[in-house]
Amino acid sequence: MVDVLRIPVTAKMRLGWDDDNLTAPDLVRALEDAGIAGVFIHGRTREQGFSGSVNLAGIRKVVEAARTIPVIGNGDVTTPEAAVHMRSETGCAGVSVRTQVLMQTGVPPPEPGIEDRVRVMSRHPVPLPLAAGSVPPIYTKGGTLAYF
Repeated sequence: MVDVLRIPVTAKMRLGWDDDNLTAPDLVRALEDAGIAGVFIHGRTREQGFSGSVNLAGIRKVVEAARTIPVIGNGDVTTPEAAVHMRSETGCAGVSVRTQVLMQTGVPPPEPGIEDRVRVMSRHPVPLPLAAGSVPPIYTKGGTLAYF
């Protein structure tokens, strides 16, 4: 995919399947070798889901394993202080937060005009199921178009 697209490709992943299988440090190296431009790492395992605390040491291991690409930390970042803490503990290049956290600031995001919305939607990749004639995940999974 990286070789075909003319835009940077990033990946989002978790630390691994469970605490006994933390595969993200190895996976970040493989993704780098494939030409990925950056990685977003959620500091929990698949088994954890969204329960428990984020494993900052696990995120740090991914940061240390990456040779050249930025690693963006994700999970439990609910305040500016939590963002600073994650960066200082992990060395990650940045943090990713949920939209709900941004909305808690009390500052509404700027309302894009119709031209901006069409421009963004036209650049959004067409999902493969759309080509097959089924309902595209862009409409059904996460309400992506609601944000456009």
